[in-house]
Amino acid sequence: MSLKSSIQNIFYQQALKRKKATVKSNELTNLSKAKSVALLIDISSGMDTEVNKAVLDYAQNLRKRGKIVTVFAFTSEPKIPEGLDFDSFCKKDLNWALVPKGRKVDEFLSKEFDILISLYSGESGALDFLAQSAKAKLTVGYYREKQSDFYDLMVHNRSQNFDKEMKQIDKVLMMINV
Repeated sequence: MSLKSSIQNIFYQQALKRKKATVKSNELTNLSKAKSVALLIDISSGMDTEVNKAVLDYAQNLRKRGKIVTVFAFTSEPKIPEGLDFDSFCKKDLNWALVPKGRKVDEFLSKEFDILISLYSGESGALDFLAQSAKAKLTVGYYREKQSDFYDLMVHNRSQNFDKEMKQIDKVLMMINV
């Protein structure tokens, strides 16, 4: 890790620590009782468009069940792709410490969600920041060995069938007894 990266990481971690201190909820909810759901995705080039299509199909399915669904995406590209049906931010929306900033980010972080589901399997500092600092009663994401306390509920990303994974996440979220 270069000196610049080390310094950026220190500032990133401090910003995250300040933000996380203001958002943690002690409430839990299951999917049947949830009114609002946020889905975080990575739309960087090289990401699987089938995965993003499955996410949008899942969002539509949740809407049909009466949920208010917010899909928020990040791309590591300098510009946001044209024609998206959801809010997103890009590389230029990161500050020097690689912390997301801007109107869309602020709007996302000002909302309260019953459930936040991170649907990206790789590491993304920008999306990780949002996942940890968003106001959500329950956070769900993929298991990472180095960050085993990252989410309230973690699932393994073992399947090559993303649609099947979404159904499994959905089933687990319905079984939570609160």
